Amino acid sequence: MPHCSLSVTLRHLRFYTHLSPACIIMYIMTGLAYKLAKILPPSLGWENGFLENTQVVVLITGCLLCLSAAPKIIRKQALVIAGIYLLMIGRELSWGRVFYPTGIITEMGPEFIAMSQIPYHNLIHLAIGIYCLVLLYALLHSFNWHYFWAIPLPLATFSLLFITVAGQITAEHLSLPGLTHPQAQTLEEILELIIYLETLALTWYYGLTKVSLSTFKASTTSVKI
Repeated sequence: MPHCSLSVTLRHLRFYTHLSPACIIMYIMTGLAYKLAKILPPSLGWENGFLENTQVVVLITGCLLCLSAAPKIIRKQALVIAGIYLLMIGRELSWGRVFYPTGIITEMGPEFIAMSQIPYHNLIHLAIGIYCLVLLYALLHSFNWHYFWAIPLPLATFSLLFITVAGQITAEHLSLPGLTHPQAQTLEEILELIIYLETLALTWYYGLTKVSLSTFKASTTSVKI
């Protein structure tokens, strides 16, 4: 793997400022998120509800995109990203808790059994830990960051990602004026869905656009993956 110091990387960092239709739609969704959280049925934001299930569909789409559509030149990197998508899918499914409802439904949605009550929960925790270590090793040793730093940074998408992550964390942990607790939960889930859509857009940009592929092909003339 080629060595690329942080100073060299930052000095040669370029930005991609084009605003794609998908990015415009996500900006509009973010702008409407607060209003939507107030008027949509709270049940949409419940655990294992419509918004969370839609998030899982988006993550599965991203995983399949990496596994089936990634060009051969970045197949190794695509497998690592697919692994990260699988980890996020497991998190959204609460590592299996969503398949064990208690039958109790509150204003915040259905309740599920504790993780400690899931059969073989200790093995599940162990498997998650080992999987995370394998992903971390792959990111550090098998993932060639040099090529991704060479691709112009999509400024609009990363800016929106920062905004939505900040908003999602705020909705989850702070009381927001004008929103009930269930509405704040809906806002959190809307923003989380937008975050995953942004992740999917970044996967497409870095793996399947002419901008990224031309950079990868140019890099292989001097460095072999």
